[in-house]
Amino acid sequence: WFDISQLETYLTLSGEGVIEATRHGRGIERVGNRSRLGALQGVFPCRGEDQWLAIRLEGADDKARFAGVSGIDKALLATPDSAEPAIATFTRPHGKAKLAAKFQAAGLAAFPVLDARELAADPHLAARGYFLALGAGDRSCAVPGTPLVADPRLADATRPAPRPGQHGEAIRARATMGAAAA
Repeated sequence: WFDISQLETYLTLSGEGVIEATRHGRGIERVGNRSRLGALQGVFPCRGEDQWLAIRLEGADDKARFAGVSGIDKALLATPDSAEPAIATFTRPHGKAKLAAKFQAAGLAAFPVLDARELAADPHLAARGYFLALGAGDRSCAVPGTPLVADPRLADATRPAPRPGQHGEAIRARATMGAAAA
């Protein structure tokens, strides 16, 4: 049995803000794509319309490797104000997937920002069986599965969702039998 709240799931990703609010009574400053921890990170334009590459450079070693791969002067990577325009100028003429692979091969954190079509064709998601097939023929499509991996699967798109109370009697009977056995 799982009870998963969207709000509570979001809050697990918001610990820093919650701590700041409950400990100091204030929110945290918005920094956009920048890092509060000093890393150089952002989403940079690539070739094509609305094509982007996410990049994160953690420290001096990452910046040196990035400079080696990109040819950008290391001095320009010293601060976000100088690095971001230089990186954007470099990434703009490149395809996001090939450039991400090039940076990843150098041990850098880079990943293309994917749209819905690209996500549906993503080999990692396919290998994990994330998408569920629905329908047949020209009415077939894939729908997102669940990020919770279990055996047996937690999502089964081949059957309709249960109606309210559909399994209530059977669940109560099992609970009663379990309580009697204890």
